[in-house]
Amino acid sequence: MKLICRLSLQTSNTMDLTIFLGIFLFLVPFMVIMVVEGRKRRGQTVEGDEEAGGSEMGENPGEEELEEGEQGTQKTKQDQTPLWKYVQRAETGRGGGTTKFHCPHCNTDYTGSYTRARRHLCGKRPWDGEKQIGIKTCAAVSTADRAKYIREEEEAQYQSKRSRGFFEGSQSQRTPSASSQGSGFGGSGSSSLRRRTISDFLDEGCRNDVDSKVYRFLYACGIPFNVLRSPYWHEMVSAINDAPKGYKSPGYDKARTVGLDHEKAKISHSLNRMTSSWTDHGVSIVSDGWTNVKGKPLISVLAVSVNGPIFLTAHDYSDKFKTAINIAEALLETIDRIGPYNVIQVITDNAANCRAAGEIIEDKYPNIFWSGCLVHTLNLLLHDIVKNKNVQYQWIGDLYQKGKKMIKFITNHSNTHGLFRSHSRLELLNIAKTRFGSYYLTFKRLLKVRESMASMVSSQHW
Repeated sequence: MKLICRLSLQTSNTMDLTIFLGIFLFLVPFMVIMVVEGRKRRGQTVEGDEEAGGSEMGENPGEEELEEGEQGTQKTKQDQTPLWKYVQRAETGRGGGTTKFHCPHCNTDYTGSYTRARRHLCGKRPWDGEKQIGIKTCAAVSTADRAKYIREEEEAQYQSKRSRGFFEGSQSQRTPSASSQGSGFGGSGSSSLRRRTISDFLDEGCRNDVDSKVYRFLYACGIPFNVLRSPYWHEMVSAINDAPKGYKSPGYDKARTVGLDHEKAKISHSLNRMTSSWTDHGVSIVSDGWTNVKGKPLISVLAVSVNGPIFLTAHDYSDKFKTAINIAEALLETIDRIGPYNVIQVITDNAANCRAAGEIIEDKYPNIFWSGCLVHTLNLLLHDIVKNKNVQYQWIGDLYQKGKKMIKFITNHSNTHGLFRSHSRLELLNIAKTRFGSYYLTFKRLLKVRESMASMVSSQHW
């Protein structure tokens, strides 16, 4: 009986030991994982304490990041709506971005979102699509200002699209995923950065190629560089960028026929606002005779009113003389086209044939009177004073002769002229008999370069 009890006790102890070992082996992996996680947490706690200790002497990092985030959001909104600064915003509406704003160009108040303000300043553009915005284009905005507004809006839209990945692939390619960042290998992030760098490099190369084509066009055709400052140049480039794919420029025949007529009709339509005031305030007809680069004698006719001058026509006198009758016929043709009762006066220079033409016009239309050009009158007056032999005005003639000899000596000798240019940035002006105010402008320039001429004659090279 005792033997049976001992055997049963040893058997139960062996079973308990087996069960204990099984449970222990089952719990060991979990205990190892808990120890590793505990060490990680203690390491993060120490790093957090060090960061907190380092920021005790400065500002609160959370508040600073919040302020920087708010400033960045505000700056992003300003970058996406660059035209708000050109209007006066009164107050914000009830929602939807509706704002009351005042246009300083037409001095009118409007209510609407940024889209309406953009449409009012820039006019209808391709980015508006076919939707009706419900606001008219500001007619008081100049061409230069409108081109500037369009350029800033296009730049803002380009930067907005670029920030959203329109030009550099999808967002998943541009930004590494969270799993790849957490893995520590950084393979996706580095390849995305490499793709962006190559894309930027290729874009820069394409832009340089386009610029090279523009430079070659300017150089080969002899076009002045000032054309790049023209607002119409920027409008043309913007229109080509917005054109459909495969756009081709108009040909030679179309540009000189259909295109020219279409542009003339548009300009005539835009001038209706200026010509509408002629019936109320009247208009003056101004003529000016000049010679073009081909040596053809021309007479230009302009209409001047309170809204500004408008070029009307030009007459070629290569095959006829500038007699009083011929000049009067050209001016009477313009008067009949405008309307005799809208014309107040006719202004020409003080030549004898022009005065006679003015008398012919006054005889046919008594309500129109002739006036001489005031600038031409002052120029003739100064010419008479210079040529006067009276002792009282002799010093003016002597000054004129001395100044004329100085200019002639410097401009007719290449070495002297080169030495003068090394001391002065301004050129000397010669007196032109056909240019109004040439006497005054010539001696005004002499007065400006007086110090340069003194330094020239006192130099060792002289």
